[in-house]
Formats: sequence, C-alpha cells, structure tokens
Amino acid sequence: MKCKDVSVSEPGPERLPPVMQDCWRCQKTVEASISKCPHCGAPLRPDEPIAGSPRLPSAESQDQRRALVAFALTLLVSVGFAVFQSATAGQGELSEKDRLVQISVLELIDVIIVLVAFFSISRAVVTTRPNHGLGFLLLFPMLALALGINFGYHWIINNHLGVMEGPGETQSMSFLPWYIVVICLQPAIFEELFFRSVLFRPLQKVMGNHMTVLVTSVMFGVAHIYVPLSIPMLISMGIILGYLRLWTGSLIVPMLLHFIHNGVILALQLQA
Repeated sequence: MKCKDVSVSEPGPERLPPVMQDCWRCQKTVEASISKCPHCGAPLRPDEPIAGSPRLPSAESQDQRRALVAFALTLLVSVGFAVFQSATAGQGELSEKDRLVQISVLELIDVIIVLVAFFSISRAVVTTRPNHGLGFLLLFPMLALALGINFGYHWIINNHLGVMEGPGETQSMSFLPWYIVVICLQPAIFEELFFRSVLFRPLQKVMGNHMTVLVTSVMFGVAHIYVPLSIPMLISMGIILGYLRLWTGSLIVPMLLHFIHNGVILALQLQA
C-alpha cells in the first residue's frame, strides 16, 4: 500500500517591526508608512529621514526657506525705498516723471526677485484644477468689496487724521501707458505670482489653507511699508485675493481682480 505524501507547511516569514521616522514638525517618532502624523497632523513626506539617519533638508523645506528669503529681500527693498523717500522729502516736490522713475526702479528690482524665486522653487504655480467659472462669478462682488474697503479706509484716514495717503496723488494723461504698466500690470502679475503662489504654496503645506491666506496677506501689506498707513487696507485686500486663489485654484482671477482694482484707482486719479 502506497503512502500518501504529507506536505508540511513551512513557517512564514517573521513579521518585521515597522520602520519608524521622526515627524518633521513635532519630532515624535511615528511609523514611516502613514501619511499624517497622529500627534500634530503634519503631512509626512516620502523624503522624510528615518529615525537615526542623518536629517537632510527636504525639497519642500528648501522651497519654504527660499520663499522666505525672497520675501525678506522684497521687504528690504521696500524699507530702502521708504528711507529714500524720507531722505529726499525735504528737497522739494518731485516731478511726475521722477516719481514714475523711482516707482519703476523699485518694481524692476521686485520683478527680478520674484522671477529668481519662482524658478528656484519647485512646482511654484501647480494648483488644484482651476475653477474659473466660480472665479468669474466671484470676481465682481469681491472687486466691489475690495474697492469699498479701499475708499472707506482712506476716507477715514484722510478725513480724521488729515493725512493724504493711498489714492490721493493725481496723474496726468501724458504718462498713461507708463502708469498702466507700473500701477496696474506689474502689481497684478508679479505681486500675485509672488504672494499667491511663490509664498502661498510652500507655506500652505505647513500652515494649512486659512492660516496661509492670513500670513501671506500680512506679508503683502507689510511689503508696502513705504505707504505705512495703507498697510491695514492692503492686508484686507490680500485676504480677498488669497481666498480667491484658494477657492478657484487659479492665479488668473486674483490677477484680474488686482488689475481692475488698480485700474479703477488710476482712472479716478486721472480724472481728479
């Protein structure tokens, strides 16, 4: 009688202990396989160093540093411009052309800083799929809100403090193309590219949506330190532009609102 072969199951491989890593935000040890820290909620990245290995700067942390350095440079330029304005204030009123030259130099330096930062930060303008339909639906109500805040704020400043700042200087039609570039076009493109993208995306990964809108709006206001009384109004406008960027996932709508807003201000100054 032939005996049947009896197969003996071999023991399976021993279960290895999970690979651990340190959370980059709270520094607590967590499993490397999870996507979010259970202690602080920070997103965990694939390039996060494993516990015990040398801690190297990740691509995202490098982007954050580069963005903050770029902001520090723009702020330094604005402070320098404010100091220059104060130093030359007692030398008589500048001609319209000289004032335009000064603004153009300031904006040219800012453009260089923004472009260098943009090309040195990975995926600077990658957003979620843009919802331009919602953006254009919100464009004019948000524009009306921004203009209302602007004129209301400066009406209070001019009437109760007796200080003319913001939309107070008049312009002539002689330099209209130049004004369109320095007042409407350059700020709409490069300020939005910087504050709603170059700064926005790296900070969003750490701070979340609402805090990023608030922080970049404060940065937007402080960057205009050469018009210090307008900073609160500019922060409010930054919040409007930041939420447009957040809700629509696009830079086009904030740029368009910024351009039209400044264009309305310019048109009223030309008529004054």
